[in-house]
Amino acid sequence: MELLETKGMNYVEPEVLESTDPSYILYTSGTTGKPKGVLRDTGGYMVALHASMEQIYDCQTDRDVYFSMKVHLCILIRGSGGEQWKNTV
Repeated sequence: MELLETKGMNYVEPEVLESTDPSYILYTSGTTGKPKGVLRDTGGYMVALHASMEQIYDCQTDRDVYFSMKVHLCILIRGSGGEQWKNTV
């Protein structure tokens, strides 16, 4: 925190969420043509993110670190060779 203060920045405590707290709403019209929202909860999103990073991108907890700041951004830093990957879909 001292390093942040020397740079004129403030530390912001992360928010603790329940797994059932809403993460985002995905709106779709499906086959009806009428918009409807599908609520994605925080726990479901985190489980899907973890599974995808492990099964699709071969992330390993003893080697890699990844961060998800928003639904649209995920950054992987591969420990073994410094490889970096960024998804901004």
